[in-house]
Amino acid sequence: MTDQLCKAISDLISCNKDCIIMGDMNFPNIQWLPDLDTPNYTNSPHILHDLCKTHKLSQCVSKPTLGNNILDLVLTNRSDFVHELKVLSPIGSSDHSCIHFKLRLSFSTKQMVNKLDYKAADYESITSYLSSIDWYGSLETVSTVNEKYEMLISILNHSISLYVPIVQRPINRDNLPAYLHRLDFKRESAWSNACSSNSPEDWANYKKLNRIFQNKLLKFNSSVEKKIVESKSKNSFFHLLNARLKQNTGIGTLVDRSGRIISTDQDKAEIFAAVFEQHFSQNSFVSIESSDCSAYPVMTDSMWFHANDIFTLLSSWPTSKSVTPDGIPLCFIKQVAPIIAGPLAYIFNMSFMRAEVPSRWKTSYITPIPKKEPHSSPENYRPISITSIFARLFEKMLKKRLMNHLESNLIISQHQHGFQRGKSTVTAMLQALNDWTNYSELGNPIDVIYVDFCKAFDMVPHNGLIHKLKHIGVHPRIVAWIQAFLEGRTFSVRVNNTISKARPVTSGVPQGGVLSPVLFNIYTFELPDLISSAGVHCCAFADDIKIYKSISDASDCHQIQKAIGLVENWSQKWGLPLSSQKTKILRIGPNTPEFDYSLNGDLIEEVDHIKDLGFVITNKLDFEKHCDLIAAKGRALIHKLFRSISSKNPRIFLQAYKSYVRPILEYGTVVFNPQKKKLVDKLERVQNCFTRKLMIRESGFAYSEIPNSVERNTKFSLETLAMRRKKFDLIMFHKVISGRCGLEPNSFCTMQKSITRGNSTKPVILKAKKSLRFNFFSNRAGSEYAKLSKRQGIPVSIRSFRSMINRYLST
Repeated sequence: MTDQLCKAISDLISCNKDCIIMGDMNFPNIQWLPDLDTPNYTNSPHILHDLCKTHKLSQCVSKPTLGNNILDLVLTNRSDFVHELKVLSPIGSSDHSCIHFKLRLSFSTKQMVNKLDYKAADYESITSYLSSIDWYGSLETVSTVNEKYEMLISILNHSISLYVPIVQRPINRDNLPAYLHRLDFKRESAWSNACSSNSPEDWANYKKLNRIFQNKLLKFNSSVEKKIVESKSKNSFFHLLNARLKQNTGIGTLVDRSGRIISTDQDKAEIFAAVFEQHFSQNSFVSIESSDCSAYPVMTDSMWFHANDIFTLLSSWPTSKSVTPDGIPLCFIKQVAPIIAGPLAYIFNMSFMRAEVPSRWKTSYITPIPKKEPHSSPENYRPISITSIFARLFEKMLKKRLMNHLESNLIISQHQHGFQRGKSTVTAMLQALNDWTNYSELGNPIDVIYVDFCKAFDMVPHNGLIHKLKHIGVHPRIVAWIQAFLEGRTFSVRVNNTISKARPVTSGVPQGGVLSPVLFNIYTFELPDLISSAGVHCCAFADDIKIYKSISDASDCHQIQKAIGLVENWSQKWGLPLSSQKTKILRIGPNTPEFDYSLNGDLIEEVDHIKDLGFVITNKLDFEKHCDLIAAKGRALIHKLFRSISSKNPRIFLQAYKSYVRPILEYGTVVFNPQKKKLVDKLERVQNCFTRKLMIRESGFAYSEIPNSVERNTKFSLETLAMRRKKFDLIMFHKVISGRCGLEPNSFCTMQKSITRGNSTKPVILKAKKSLRFNFFSNRAGSEYAKLSKRQGIPVSIRSFRSMINRYLST
């Protein structure tokens, strides 16, 4: 009965209303503590507790209501909805305490603000105006690159002031049509009349108008959703769903370390700026000897920026509504791209040749995003940086030239998977797990050290980076431009429409910059191979570095400690501090020797599981915790989707499910693809939950008439998640053995020449004795791939291979 009750509650609160669930739930074993982890048992209390976690339900009663137990609960899907809750004496002869509370109802007042309506802009006149300008003659009237760039921005702003109308709109605009606004006004008037007269007739009139308004509002929202889906515009669909899913309540009241309450936007912006400024190193200079790096071949030619390339990139630039330091929205830039591509090419080339960077390109606007609770602490926010679109355009073109040099000279270590062509977090995890399961098959335990750098991207010393650029052979003009780009940078924090004072950026690669990941890889390019020189393995994704080795005796542990020492020395030499507290050790397998590893004189803490590039890795490599995590996230997001979408149209929900929920369940499935039935079923239940709710939304709450999960999947043309994971396995294995993802094929299987016609080579998979290796990707996918290759020839292209496995798995 409890399971059915929780399913019913889950379905009923999947709406866009504020909900309260009250009553005697009679679960004395649940401890209602805010920091309590979900208990690991399968009885009724766990089901309700799990429901509250996945559906973001707050339990508001904190004192016992019968004896020492909290039996009477008040659950709400809006954390601030219930306040001033008190547990009082029982009413009458009841043995349960009385619960008294207030509801916080929100009433919004319309605040108007002036906005530029770019959709109503006269782009024909704008095009005519900008085309009439003698760009090169005008730009030649000023001398510096910054002055030329400011002239371009000034001309664009002038055209905006001439031909883009200003409209007054509410700050929290609801985008409702006029007829709904009129009906809403009538409804509000009827409410006021009913409250004043308290007559049955007036209350009946209000209820009638409210019912009409709600029905018409539902039809309007459904029609909007239907039009967007039928238009097949992915951008419009994602914009609509993101706006509804994002619970943007703004930044609430903050409390600094001294306990001072910060409530105004200006004070919030300044306190965030002070916190984020601490991320940078105040002593960002490193001492460098001329022999620190061996020289690489120098780029033989420089680069040139062409108007056609600029226009092509601008036209295909991803849609964004972010406010940048330029103050020119992307929607406007795309409209005038054919005209400004030429002037931009002129400014880009002048900036590059002179190594002069416009001041706006050195400025970033930072938006604070909460990363953990409590949200009242400024330290619990992550800075998200927005830089100039034109600066990012320049960086993107420069990045292509840099990457060509890095790849042609094999400068970046093969152990580095971050921001490398064909590589990803998935390839990094596959490489590590391939080694770990191989060692486990041989009966050897493994020690894995997870190295943590303190704010690595923000701490890179600029002079050290310039030194590395010179010694890997980057063209002197590119080095000079990057040096100018890094010097004198500032950032400001934006809270609503308020911006903090500018703060200096004294170190690091620019956050939000296109070049930044490449520059960081260049700065650390020798570190992975330096670690490997100690006789251990290294696997890196940007600043996430794992050091590991199979342990036969104490000498292996000493080799790992030697590698840690090399990282310490490198860290001190190049000014990237390590965090002893966040560096951890994971011991995989039985009978691992208890060797104490140290970093900076501190013992490294041992853990039994760790978050590694988005995957929960345990010392048993079983991925149960990972499946629990993604299943809970998937269920929670399904609940949010049904609260956010008004329509009954299955197409809308299916597109939302495929775009938002399924990617959570399928991120890196080749890494963790579960083979245990209980884990397979746990993930399938997430999709089954979605199809059940979809049937209810489409047809109503007749539970007895809802088809089973197999029939629902067929009705909505959904494959099982297990079948999709099998396809992902085969596709990834095909990429591995064809050398398309940066992994060495021979480390995953042996390629053997075929004596039959059709296939020139085929993979040979060594038979695994232990379940860990047997269920790992190389054996799991390789065995299936070998069966497939016996039946028919393997096509070269990925697209043809996808079609082939669809036919193969459907037979």
